[in-house]
Amino acid sequence: MFLVELGHGQGARASSYIRLAGDAMNSLRDKTYSTEAMEVTKWGVYALYCAWGLHTYQVPAVFQIPSSYDLPDFSIDGHNCLWRFYRDASDKDITERPSFSVIAASQYAQLMRLVHDTIILYYDGHESKVKARDVLKQYQKYLDWQEDLPDDVEDIDDDDRMVPDVLSFAVLFPLPLCAIRCANMLSIQYCAAMGSSIPAVVAFKGAAPGQNGSPPSLDGRLRVAGSRNPTEIPALIHAQLRAAASRLAATLKGAKDRARGYPRTLQETTRITIVYEAFKQAIYFLLNGLLLHAQVGRQGTILLETAGGVHSPTPSGSSQADLYRPLRLPVILVADHRLGGISSSISAFESLRMRGYDIDSVFLFEDAQYQNYEYLRALFGKHGIPTVALRPPPPRQDAVEEDEQTMNKYYGAASTIDDVRDVVSSFAARHQARIENLESMAERAHEKIWYPFTQHQELSPSSIMTIDSAYKDDFQIYKPAASENTTTSSLIQPTFDGSASWWTQGIGHGDPTLSLSAAYAAGRYGHVMFAGGIHEPAISLAELLLKHLANPRLKKVFYSDNGSTGMEVALKMALRAACVRYGWDVGRKDLGILGLKGSYHGDTIGAMDCSEPSTFNKKVEWYRGRGHWFDFPKVMMVKGQWVVQSPLGMEDQLGASTSFSTLAEVYDVESRDKSTAAHQYKKYITSTLERLVHQEGRGLGALMFKPVILGADGMILADPLFQRSLVQVVRENPQLCGHSASSSQLQSTASASSEDWTGVPVIFDEVFTGLYRLGRFSSASFLGVQPDISVHAKLLTGGLVPLCTTLASASVFKAFLGVEKSDALLHGHSYTAHAIGCNVARTAVGMMLDMEKDGAWDEYKRSWVSKPIPGPEHRSDMYRESMNGEVWSSWSKGFVTELSHHEKTEGVIALGSVLAITLRDNSNAGYSSMATSELQQKLRKGSSDASVHSRVLGNVLYLMASQTSKREELLGIERLA
Repeated sequence: MFLVELGHGQGARASSYIRLAGDAMNSLRDKTYSTEAMEVTKWGVYALYCAWGLHTYQVPAVFQIPSSYDLPDFSIDGHNCLWRFYRDASDKDITERPSFSVIAASQYAQLMRLVHDTIILYYDGHESKVKARDVLKQYQKYLDWQEDLPDDVEDIDDDDRMVPDVLSFAVLFPLPLCAIRCANMLSIQYCAAMGSSIPAVVAFKGAAPGQNGSPPSLDGRLRVAGSRNPTEIPALIHAQLRAAASRLAATLKGAKDRARGYPRTLQETTRITIVYEAFKQAIYFLLNGLLLHAQVGRQGTILLETAGGVHSPTPSGSSQADLYRPLRLPVILVADHRLGGISSSISAFESLRMRGYDIDSVFLFEDAQYQNYEYLRALFGKHGIPTVALRPPPPRQDAVEEDEQTMNKYYGAASTIDDVRDVVSSFAARHQARIENLESMAERAHEKIWYPFTQHQELSPSSIMTIDSAYKDDFQIYKPAASENTTTSSLIQPTFDGSASWWTQGIGHGDPTLSLSAAYAAGRYGHVMFAGGIHEPAISLAELLLKHLANPRLKKVFYSDNGSTGMEVALKMALRAACVRYGWDVGRKDLGILGLKGSYHGDTIGAMDCSEPSTFNKKVEWYRGRGHWFDFPKVMMVKGQWVVQSPLGMEDQLGASTSFSTLAEVYDVESRDKSTAAHQYKKYITSTLERLVHQEGRGLGALMFKPVILGADGMILADPLFQRSLVQVVRENPQLCGHSASSSQLQSTASASSEDWTGVPVIFDEVFTGLYRLGRFSSASFLGVQPDISVHAKLLTGGLVPLCTTLASASVFKAFLGVEKSDALLHGHSYTAHAIGCNVARTAVGMMLDMEKDGAWDEYKRSWVSKPIPGPEHRSDMYRESMNGEVWSSWSKGFVTELSHHEKTEGVIALGSVLAITLRDNSNAGYSSMATSELQQKLRKGSSDASVHSRVLGNVLYLMASQTSKREELLGIERLA
C-alpha cells in the first residue's frame, strides 16, 4: 500500500503505511524470526523511507536507520538464501539460485540514501546557491560507494541468469548519477540570455544512452551556473558520466535477455520496465524540485535539455520524443549547421510535429560554407517559427583560466544579440497567449458550438472540459481553478479518458505508430476515389478482417465512414436479400426487423427505425420504428454472484433468476444449450414469431442485435444463451419468416449451404463490442454462432480516424447482381475507403493482434481465468485456441466483487475493458436519473495528480479502458471509485 500510494503522489497517505512498518519492526520480539531476516527487513524498510524522501523532498518523521552499513557476512543456503522460483509447469527445469538478497538489500538502501541526500542538497528550498564543492563531495560519496560494491552485485557481466533482486539493483544504481548530473548541467547560452529579462531560469540536460547504446557526445566544457556566471565542471565528472552512461546502456541491453531465464511469473515484472520507471523518477524529482523554488516566490522558465537527437533512445528503448510527450513542453529545436544538417533538422521538426509538439523556436550555428541558416529560416518562417543563428564558440584555449574567460565573453556577447533577446521575449509572450487561449475556449465554445447528445439548456461554460492535448489513456485538461494559485497547482491536469472517447480508443491517444501510418498514407495517396479502383490499404485491411474474423460465411467487405452508416448499409443488404429470395415487393410497408428491446444502432434514419421508441428517436419527425424487439434476460454481478435475471413479469416464459459462480460459466453456451433455460428461450422465441407472422401478418427481413453488450442502451449484458437461441430459432424455422413465399422459395432456403443465410439474414452490430473491446477479436465468439452480416468501427482504427466496415456473405452479395444499375447497392460517400483510414486500421488491428499473441493482457486474465497462463514463448496453437474461449476483464475481480456488495449498487458488469455500475434508483427516472452524479463528481475530482472523466447512461456509470491501459493506472482508478 505504501508503494501504491507513493506511486500516485499521495505522500501523506503513504507515510502512514511506512510508519506502521517502522513501528512493527520496533515491536517485533518474536524469537522465531532469525536475526538475518530481521536485518534484511530493516534494510528494506530503510530503503522505503529513502524512496519517500525522494518523492516528497522531506526527511521522514520516523527514520529507521540500520545499526551498521556493514552487514554481517551471512551464509544462508550458500549465498544469502536461495531464490525459490514460483512454480509453474513451464518452470520445472529451472533450478533454485543464490539470491544475494541481503547484499542487494543493503546496497540498495545505501544507494537510496545517496539519492535522498542529493535531493536535500539541491531542493531543500533555501535561498543560497548550491556550491560546486558540495556537488563534488556528494559525487565523491557516490564514487566511493560504487568502488566498494561487493563482487556479487558488481561483476554481473558473466551471469546469464541474474536473479531479480540483483538485476533490479544493477539497472537502478545509475539513478543518483542522473540526479547529480541533471541538477548541474545547465544550458548556459540560452539561460544567460533569459537571465537578462526573466528573474530566474534553469535549464537541464537529461541523461540517456546515445545512438546504438553508446554514451551521448558531451561537450567537455559542461557547466553549472547560478545565473550568468558559469563554473566549470571538472573533467573527472565528465569522464565518469560517460563511463556510467556506457555501463547503463550495456546493462539495459542485456536485461531483457536475462529476464527470459526467469520463470513465467517473474518475466512479466522484471523486464525493462524497471529501468524506464527509474528514468521517469529522475525527471519527476527534477521538475518537482524546481517547482519548489517557485513555491517560495521565484518565477522563471525551466529549460529541459535532452541528450542526443530527437530520437535518441531512452533507458526503456523508446524515443526521447515519446518519453517527454506526456509533458508536451514547447520545443526549442537545435538545428544542425553542418553538411546534411538541413535534412536532419527538417526530419526532427516533422517527427516532433507528428507527435503534437509545438515548436517554439529554432537555434543553430552560422556556417558560411553551407548556409543552412538561410534555407531553414525561410522554411520554418512559413510555419511561424523564428530561427536564430549564432556564431560558433571560439576555439578551446590550452590554459583553463584563459579558456574560461574566453567562453564567458562569448556567452555574454551571445546573450545580448537582438534576435536572441526577441526570441526569449516572444517565448514568454507565446506561453501567456497559450494560457489565455485555454482560458477562453470554453466560453467561445458555449457561444458557437452545437454539441452532440447534449441538452444545451443545462450547459454552461464551466461544464465544458477544455482539452489541451491527449496522450495514451489521458486527456490533458485545462484546470481553471489552478490559475488562482499557479505556484502550487498545474494549469494542465491529466484526466483518465473513462469513456475511451466514446468507445473508440484502443491503442491510446497520440500513438506515434498510428500517426506515422496516417502520415504515410496521406503522403502516398492523399485521398483517391474508390469506386472502380483499389489501393493497397483497402485490400490489405479487407483481407486482414476476413482472415481473423474466421467466419466462413463472410466473403465481401463494404467500406463506409461510421457505425451508424455501416448499420444502414447492413440493413439495406439484409432487406434486399430477403425480398429477392422470398419474392417480396420492394415497397412492402409492413417489412421490419427482429431485434432486442432497448436497441440502438445509430442516428441515421434507417438505423433509427431499427430501434424501438426511446429518448434517442421518439421526437425525430421521420422516425417510424419498424420491427419487433424481444425483451431478454440480463446478466450482472449481484452480491458477489453472477446472476441471469429475467425481465420483471416474464419469469413464466423465460425462467426464474439463476446464479453462477463465475462469468465463464455464463458464457459456456455449449453446455448451457442443453439446459432448461435454452428450452424455455427457444419456446418463447418460436411462439412470438408465430404470433407476429401468422396472426399479425408481419414481414420480417432481418435479425439484428449487438452481441453480448447493448452499449448506448445502458451497458446491458445480455444473456448469451438467449442471443444464441434467437439466431438458432430464426435459422432453423425459415417458414416463420418467409410465410408468404412460395414452397419452392422456402425449399431453396431450407437446402442452403452452411455458409448461406436461412430464415432471415442475421446482422451483428459489433461497432462497439468487436475488435477486442470485450477481450476477443469478435464478440460473435461468445455466442458460438456466426452472423451473415457483421459491422465493425470504433476500435477499427485504434481511435484515430473514422472508418467502418460492413462484411457480408456471398449469398447476400448475390442479391445485388442484376442487369440494371438500380439492382446494385447504391450507397457510398466521397471519402469511401479513404487510404488514411484503411492504413491506420490495418496498423491498429495488427497491433492488437500482436498484443494478444505476446500476452499483453495476461496480467488481467490471471484473476479471472482458472487455468495456468504460460509465457508467450511456451504457448501452442492449441493453447491459444483454448484461451479464445476464456472470459476476463481489465478491471480486477476483487474490485468488481467489492463493488457488487455496495449498498447503493444494484449490479455490476465487467468484461474486456468495459466496466459498468448500475446504481439503485427508486425514481425510475431513466436517462434523467441523478443516481450516478455523486460518483461521477468524485471521479472527476480525483486525487491531487489525476482524475477521471466519465459518461453516464441514466443510473449506469461506465468506465472503459483502452487495450494498452497499464495495470497500475487502472488500480489507481479503482481506488478512486
